[in-house]
Parts: sequence; structure tokens; C-alpha cells
Amino acid sequence: MIPAVLVVLAGVSSAGEVAAPDYSARVINPKLVGGAADSARRTRVIWGTDGTILRSRDGARWDDADTPTAYDLSYAAVDSARNHWVAVGAAGTVIRSIDGALNWSSARTPGGIADLRVVLFDAASNAWLATGDGGALLRSMDGGVTWQSLETGLHVEFQALTREPHTGALLLGGSEGVIGRSSDGGATWKMTRVDMPEPRTPVIGFHCCGDRVFARSALGRMLVSADAGTSWRVVATQSRAFFTDGYCDTQRGAIVLSSHLGDVFRSVDGGESWQVISFQADDDRKFLSALRADPQSGALILGAHHGAAFRSIDGGLTWQPADTAHTGSMESLLLTGSRVVSFGAGGFIVDSSDAGRSWQVRRQPLDVAMREVIALPDSRTLVASGELGGVLRSADGGSSWSEVAIGYPDQNTPPNLRALVFDPTNGVLAAAGPPGTIVRSATAGQSWQVVHWTPLAAQEAFPWLLVDPARARMLAIEARGSFYRSADSGQSWQRARVDDGREFWQGALRQRDGWMLAAGQQGVAATSIDGGANWTLCATGTESDLHGSYVEERGNLVLLLGRDGTILRSTDDGASWQRARVDARLALRRAVREPRGGALVAFGEHGAVLRSGDEGVSFQSVPSGTDAELRAALIEPRTGNLIIVGQHGVVLRSADGGRSFAQIDTHTRRHFRGAVFDARSGSLNLVGERLVRLEPRLLRTALVSAH
Repeated sequence: MIPAVLVVLAGVSSAGEVAAPDYSARVINPKLVGGAADSARRTRVIWGTDGTILRSRDGARWDDADTPTAYDLSYAAVDSARNHWVAVGAAGTVIRSIDGALNWSSARTPGGIADLRVVLFDAASNAWLATGDGGALLRSMDGGVTWQSLETGLHVEFQALTREPHTGALLLGGSEGVIGRSSDGGATWKMTRVDMPEPRTPVIGFHCCGDRVFARSALGRMLVSADAGTSWRVVATQSRAFFTDGYCDTQRGAIVLSSHLGDVFRSVDGGESWQVISFQADDDRKFLSALRADPQSGALILGAHHGAAFRSIDGGLTWQPADTAHTGSMESLLLTGSRVVSFGAGGFIVDSSDAGRSWQVRRQPLDVAMREVIALPDSRTLVASGELGGVLRSADGGSSWSEVAIGYPDQNTPPNLRALVFDPTNGVLAAAGPPGTIVRSATAGQSWQVVHWTPLAAQEAFPWLLVDPARARMLAIEARGSFYRSADSGQSWQRARVDDGREFWQGALRQRDGWMLAAGQQGVAATSIDGGANWTLCATGTESDLHGSYVEERGNLVLLLGRDGTILRSTDDGASWQRARVDARLALRRAVREPRGGALVAFGEHGAVLRSGDEGVSFQSVPSGTDAELRAALIEPRTGNLIIVGQHGVVLRSADGGRSFAQIDTHTRRHFRGAVFDARSGSLNLVGERLVRLEPRLLRTALVSAH
């Protein structure tokens, strides 16, 4: 007997067609900006951009919570008694959870609310308060389900909320030195503009220390209140510092502040005078972002940018660098029992189990924008290339990624790797971009060698690569006509010139015979039949910039696409060109053959999608439902549906041959440049300003047995 096998199937319609999968989106590399803990329930939460909330029970393993928004989140708070959480963010976003931050839903809020920056739960009144830009101040008395706007009469940016512990008063801080105070749970407020010299600086955070309240500001200013926030005066610290965080050391009677200048400020006389403590070299000062005290040892821990962290065991008088072993930037610190967690851009997470002496990386910072991505055949390996010479690699179909270091000759001018190709004949990858760089990998992207490099002054730029596997050829299209060709799969390169004066930006290859096309600025186009050694300029009949090409493998159809709705058509290898009839005047970037009905689909700026059923003679506009620029297309496995990706987090899908499109939720509003499917799981991996993985959600499992 053959044992039962677990088979994963896409849904099948009654007509026998494979139903399009529903996808669940996960942003791999958001910027993580804040964290909070519910110690009573051992729940830890980190939040950030793209509607991201990560949840942990032990502070070491972090899982994505299910949130209903793609807007950036700025703050979250918890009502521990009820196990309720509320998070706020951009465009008036308010979301809530009633199951310990696992699942979230949108709250009902008034319309027209600007970005919200902070939220607070006041246990004494059972009121939730949220505040932000444009004088926005919201209040909820039903556990965060519904919210009402409170009129402040001010159009300032509110950035801080706290509860003064002795009186229970709520304090609100904002731009222009505005401080609000409420003694009735936030129902009414008294607003004060603290007297200070111009320019008036913002109130960005509060610290309640004994019988005094301190408010952090900028330009070296601290605001001090001796009457629970009723009245305030400005104290100058004789610096220009922006104070990023603070800690009240009640044992030593001191308040310690961190600053963007890399210095620590300390006062032992209630804020009347301040000692500046400098402990970093002047030529290598790191931004100090967050300050916490370890509850067990009392050690002070400083989070910093660019791979730095510091620790003090004498109340902030002296500081020692921590062993971080990373280059990421800590944006904040979260105390989780015996563990300290920090986080930042690119999904970066580190933690310390020895009160900040040393740090372990849990998630590498993937803070780099990608332009292209490739799936290597017969594996789950994905490789992406992009800005600042970045190359990322995934060995698990896009679930996790790691950055691959490349030894560029000048690390101060890393290339923008705009092009990425794979030669399946010998398993070689090549990437290229300005300035004048071509890199090659024969190890499935695990290591790379620089095979061509010219300094910035040479003004070489490689916007496009072509690979011809049947002939072991590669071509690097150089913008100013100094094309480079390789006959040994990218190991060595020879230069060929195309003297025209216009720039070349992109190209295409017909693999059956090795015919090549390059095109670009003001209608320039050229063809080659010998792997790029010699080129023939084409008379395209247009002066429009040409952004994209399409070459038909089965026939002789070639398309050029460009500005003002330009689509040029050739069936004689570029010897002559005819303008297609197009009913739109938007810039077009790419074209693709839709496999279901065989139609040609072109797309480009402002959500432009055009369809042709007559082999490109004419194109008609198709509503796309978006104004985003569309950048790349691919075909969905199993279904044959057309997928188009673009800016603003847009992914479009057509299940009817390109006649109509529906958007797929990607959980981000950042731009995409490329996409690829993981053949084994069916997941769609998107790259650009974010790495996003769309995992099929409505997959059926069935037990199949055979005898």
C-alpha cells in the first residue's frame, strides 16, 4: 500500500478552471519604530510602517499580527485589565485588538483626521486618547470602538501624551511649545503656549520625576514644572541638542537625557543645571535614540544608530560601548523581563539578555530598495538586486532574506544594480548598473565578483542586461552607446560603440536566433544579429522616449513603447516601424502576451493599461482602478492569470484575458519594481521599496491514497 500523501491544491471552479488564490500579505522589511509590553500577560508588541505589528510571548520569537491597514503605525498602548490594545498611525488610522494584539480591526473614527502620533489609555477614567497633526485630538469611552473629535482650537502637531501620577492629570505636548492639561480624563483641556524665545520648539516627550515634570524639546531646551504640569518654565542646557529620550533615576535623584548630538545630559538639581557627558569620538558620533534602565541591575542602556549601543552602571556619569556585532540603527528599546529588545529600519531586530552588555541579531536590517528579482530553477532560491550595490538572497522562497556582501573597488560610490539576469545553461547570475559596474555569481548568488568597473568620472551607466543562454552570450546596454558584450557567460567583456548621441535605456532579445534590440531617448533604436558586436540604427519615425520593448519568440512581431502613448510595431526585425492606434497619451513602459486569450497588454504611468486583440495594430484602454505607475508583469502559476505590479503597493490581477483587473492587497503603500513567484509554494514575492511575500491563503488540503 502506498501511504496517504498530503496534497496542496488551488481551488477548482465548477467549470473545471483553477480558481485564483486569495493571498495573505507579509511585509518582510518594514521600519520598526516602537514597542510596548503587557507584563501581566507576557505579551510584547513592536509596531512600524506598512501597518506592521509584531507580537511575541518571550521577546525572542516575533510573529506578524493580522492588521487591517497598510498605513504606517506610530504608537500603540494597552489596557492590561481588559487585554485590549489600540494602535494609531498615518491618515487618522486607529486599529484595536481584543485578543492580546493577535488580531486587529479598524475603529470607527471621524473623517478628515490627519496623521496620529500617540495613543494613551487612562485607567482612572477608562478613556482612550489619541492625538497627532493638525491639532487632532480623539477620545473614546467604549474601549476604542468609536472615537470622537475634541476641538482644540489649535493647528499644531501634538506629539506627546502622559499621565502625571500624583494628580492623575493628563498632559499633552505639541509644536510651538504648546502643552495641554486635563483633570477630567481628557474630556476638557486647558492649552498653554509656554513662554520661550523664537523659534518656538516642540514638546516631544514627558518624564515625571518625583515632584517635578520634565518636558523634552529641541535647541537644548528643557521645560520644567513643579506643580504637576499646571505651569512651566524653560531651562536652557547650553546646547543645541534635540532630546530623544530620558530616564528618571530616583535612587540618585538624577534625570538623564539622550540626544541626537551623541551626548548625554544629566541633572541632579531638579533640572536647574545640566552636565554634558561626552563619551564618543568627535569624528564618529552616533545618534542616540533611546534610553532605558534594566530593572534588575539598574544599568542604563542607550540605543544608538549605525551599529552602536552603550551602557552605564553609575547613573549615566560614564558610558561603555556594548558588543553589538551589527551595523543596524536602533530606533527604540523595549524591556521584556530579562531581555532587552531593539529594532529599526528594514525589519531589524536585536536583543540582549545581559542588560545591554552584548546584543544578538534576530533579524538582519534589510534596509535597501530592490529593483529586480529572479527565481532560480529547480530550487527555492531567490536573488534580488538594487540600490547601493545591494544584493539579497533567499533560500526559502522569500520567507526570509539575507544580504550578500560584494567587495566594490570604491565603497563610497556603490552602484545602483538596475539589471539582473540568469543564464540557466551554466547557472550564472549577472547584475549591472551605474556607475559602470557588472558583477557576476557562479554560486547561485552566494558570492559575487566584480568583472567590470569604471569610476564615477567615466560616466558609464548600465541600465539593462540581456542574456542569450543558447549562445553563452550576455550584453550590457550602456546608456551612452558603449555597449559591452560577453561570449563566456559574463567572465570577460568587450566594448562596442553605437555613435548616435542619444541614450539607450533598455532592450530585448529573441532567443531563437539571438537577434537583439536596444532603444531609448528620443526614439533611438538599434539592432544586432551578432551578439552585440555590430549594430544597425533604426529609423523609428518618432522622437518620443522609448521606455520598453517586446519581442515575440514565435513570430517576427516587435513592439517599442514610450512617452505619450507611443507604441511602434515592426514585423521585419526593425527595418521599418508603424505606429499602433492607441487611445491613450500616457507613457507606456512594458508589454506582455496574455496566455489565456493571446492578447497583448501594455501598461505604464498613471495606471495605464491597454489591450490589443489584433497583434498590436491597435490598443484600447482598460480601466485599472489605480493611478500608480505600473512597472512589471508576470503570469500567475496554475491559473494563467496576468499579474501587473507597480508603485504605491499596487498589484493587479486579470482573470479574463486582460479585459478587467482587480487589486490584490499587499499591506503596503510603498513602490514595487519587480516580482517573481516561488514555484513550489505559489507565493508571490514583490521587491522595491519593500520586500513583500504574498502567500496563498485559500489553499485546500486533501488526503490522497492509492492502492
